[in-house]
Amino acid sequence: TPLVSSYDPNDILGPAGYGAARWVASDILLAYTSRFENDEDATAPAQVVRVVQQLDPDLDFTTFELGSFGFGDLVVHVPPGRQFHAERLDLRSSHGLVVDVTAEIDLETGTVTWELRSIDPATGLPPRDPFAGFLPPNTTSPMGQGFVSYTVRARPSVTGGQWIDAKARIFFDTNEPIDTPPHLNTLDTDPPSSWVEPLAEVTFSPSIRVRWAGTDEGAGVASYDLYVSVDGGSFVRWLEGATDTSAVYTGQYGREYGFYSVARDHTGRVEAPPPVADATTRVEPLPGDANCDGTLTAADVPAMVRDVEIGAPGVCPSDIDLDGDVDAEDLGYLFALLFEQ
Repeated sequence: TPLVSSYDPNDILGPAGYGAARWVASDILLAYTSRFENDEDATAPAQVVRVVQQLDPDLDFTTFELGSFGFGDLVVHVPPGRQFHAERLDLRSSHGLVVDVTAEIDLETGTVTWELRSIDPATGLPPRDPFAGFLPPNTTSPMGQGFVSYTVRARPSVTGGQWIDAKARIFFDTNEPIDTPPHLNTLDTDPPSSWVEPLAEVTFSPSIRVRWAGTDEGAGVASYDLYVSVDGGSFVRWLEGATDTSAVYTGQYGREYGFYSVARDHTGRVEAPPPVADATTRVEPLPGDANCDGTLTAADVPAMVRDVEIGAPGVCPSDIDLDGDVDAEDLGYLFALLFEQ
């Protein structure tokens, strides 16, 4: 008599996380799905499938919650909030049997067990026919595939860099169990920090070069939001999701500007905004700086000549003697200032 049996390749899916270490924020809901399959080369359907998982000790067992489960084209949604579930699935029209399903967690040990058991509806016992089972060989996908799922949270006391290991052991009938490959995530417990580099107390150009930096002990800084305040007013967002660490802010003469940064890491953790600006500066005109670069050089001469031809100051402070006009006297003052350098 040929030997007939089911066979189960399988795996487990968990949070994708960031990078090779699969970083995730330690306070998020962790979702896992264990998948099993009766291989297409199996010689019989599976009558009983048990999935057993020992939860990682860094998880808070009390937050465990059963998710959906299913096999073939059937998906069953467990009511939310359950740590124990039992029901009978009537598959007489499709499989000629019923399936008793139980799922539960032992809150003391963190052991989770799902069991799906074929029952002959005529006898109320396991089928005597070895070819009667709810999970056939997967010759026509997904009819020979199944899954169970759950969610859980890490303990609030976990430390950053801790690994969360998820691995399930799956039993088909009386076969030896097969373990899924482990799914590992690294916990990120702290938000990033960032700062705007100090600025000169006074800058003579309205084009303010702002530089910032940040650090994160977990997944690393992903981006920055930059905020600016004008003359001590409320802060408003200037840049969102910046991945560079410097940019030019265009201000106005005679005004004061404050800046701070807020960093976001690769797990989505966001730094709390500071109560005050990281750096401030005041933009003042530099008499004779006709080309607005914040310095007095020979490059200001053609810009000053242009303003003299117009007879009025441009955007930049070319009216050196502050008489409201730009004329030959101002050009003379500029040459004098350049000569003094």
